[in-house]
Amino acid sequence: MADKDQEVPWEGQLVTACCNFALRCRELRESDPYRNWEHWQPVIVQVMATLATEFWDQGFSQSEMDGAFKTAIERLRKYAGSQDRR
Repeated sequence: MADKDQEVPWEGQLVTACCNFALRCRELRESDPYRNWEHWQPVIVQVMATLATEFWDQGFSQSEMDGAFKTAIERLRKYAGSQDRR
């Protein structure tokens, strides 16, 4: 029998990884015991900062990350319409 990851197309693996990551980030936001501290950064800020560092460590350039983030926001605006939050 083939490896389970090999049964799912690459695109499906990418979407699954992103969905799982986003779900875990939401869980961390909901369980954040420090969210009411005056100088605490929101979880999304901490996630994005840590993710950028991890991308850098994995060989992605700052230019690639900047361009990718801008493209992602542009696409999100089209997807979400006028909604700021789901």
